[in-house]
Amino acid sequence: MGRNKVALIIPYFGQWPEWFELYLLSVAHNPLDVFFFTDCEILLEVPDNVHITQITFEDYCTLVSERLGFTFRPNNTYKLCDLKPFYGIIHKDIVNEYEFWGFGDIDLIYGDMSLLLSPQLLARYDFVSTHSDRVSGHFAIMRTKSKYTSKCLDIPDWKSKLADSAHRNVDEADFTFEVYPEIRFAYKCYQAVRRIIRTTEMNSFLDKMNIPFCNWITKRIFKEYHTTPVPQKGQVWTWSPKTKQIIAPDGTAIPYLHFLFFKENRYKHLRSHWNECEAKDHYYRIGTVNLSLSGIEVTGL
Repeated sequence: MGRNKVALIIPYFGQWPEWFELYLLSVAHNPLDVFFFTDCEILLEVPDNVHITQITFEDYCTLVSERLGFTFRPNNTYKLCDLKPFYGIIHKDIVNEYEFWGFGDIDLIYGDMSLLLSPQLLARYDFVSTHSDRVSGHFAIMRTKSKYTSKCLDIPDWKSKLADSAHRNVDEADFTFEVYPEIRFAYKCYQAVRRIIRTTEMNSFLDKMNIPFCNWITKRIFKEYHTTPVPQKGQVWTWSPKTKQIIAPDGTAIPYLHFLFFKENRYKHLRSHWNECEAKDHYYRIGTVNLSLSGIEVTGL
C-alpha cells in the first residue's frame, strides 16, 4: 500500500501531453497515489506517489476482457472513458490495498486537494463527485469497501455499451443514475423552476437540491466545485507550487483546475491550442494561458 488513502487508476495511451510535467508536479504534493497503465515513453523521474506500468493498448484490452468476462476491443483509446467506473473491478489487486479508489483525467492541475480529501470528508462520505449534476469523470473517488465499487455492474446492458466502440458516456451518465438515482427528481424540479425563473443556473440550483436529498442524509456528496470552467475574457486562475493552491477569478480556492475548455477539444472549437515554447524554462502557452513550473496564470480567451 502507498502512503496515501486514495488510489487513482488512469490507463493512458499515445504520448504524454506537453503539460505532463506540470501535472506530475501538482500530484507530488497531494495525498494521492496515481497508477498509470500506458504505452507512453518511460519517464526517468516521477514523484514517489506516481506508479507507471508499461503495457500496450492491445494487452490492456485483453486484461479488461479477462477481468470483466467479455470481449473488449474498441477501435480507439477514447473509449476508455466509458470504462472508468469499472477500474475498481479491473484493478482490484491495487484498489483493495486502499481505503478509497477513483478515476480522473490528466488535462488538469491539482491545487490543495485537502478541500476534497480532508480526514473529515473522507470519514463522512463513501462517494465524492466535484459536480452537482453528475459523476465528475475528470475526478471522482469512492470508498473501496462500499457498494459503489460494484455499482457499475448494475448499469443496464453494460457489456453491450462497453463492447460498442462509440463513446456512450457511461461514466458521467449511466453511472450517475446508479450512484445517485434521486438526481432524476432533482432534474425534474430544475426544469419546473426553469420555466418560471428563466435565469436559474442548473449547477447552482442542484447544489441547493443536493444538500437535503444527498449530501446531508446519504454517504455521497455531489457538490459543484467549478473545477471545469469555460473561461471568459479577462478571467485569471493562478496556481503556485509554494502555496499548493489554485485561486479562481472570484478569489476562492478550488481543489484542481480542469482546463478542458482552455484547449482544442471535442466539445468546443478553439482557434488556439497547446503549443510548447521556451522549453528550457518549462513554459507552456495555450492562447492566453501561461503555465510554468514557477506558477500558472490562466486568462480567458
